[in-house]
Amino acid sequence: MYESVLRAKSEQRAVFPLGGPHLWEVAKIADPKERRRLAEVMEEFSDFNYLPGRRTVAELEFAAGIARVMGEQPRLEAISLLRPTFGHVFGM
Repeated sequence: MYESVLRAKSEQRAVFPLGGPHLWEVAKIADPKERRRLAEVMEEFSDFNYLPGRRTVAELEFAAGIARVMGEQPRLEAISLLRPTFGHVFGM
C-alpha cells in the first residue's frame, strides 16, 4: 500500500492532506523514534499540507445555511483548502 500511495501522489492522481486528528494521534506517541518515523511517512504522503479545521468548515457551513434560510446568496469566502502549515487546522 505504501508504494501505491507514493505512486498515486507522484502521478498527481491523489493528494493525502493531514488534519487535526493526525496531530493529536502523533502527540500520543511516547517513543521519539516512533514519532519521528511516523512524521517522515506523513511528510512523504502529504508534504505537510493540512486541511482547514472543523471550526472553519462549520463556520462556513453555518453561514451558508443561514443565507439559504434568509433567501440570500451565501458570501463566497475564498479559503485555501490545503496549506503547508499545521496552523491551518486551528484557523490560523
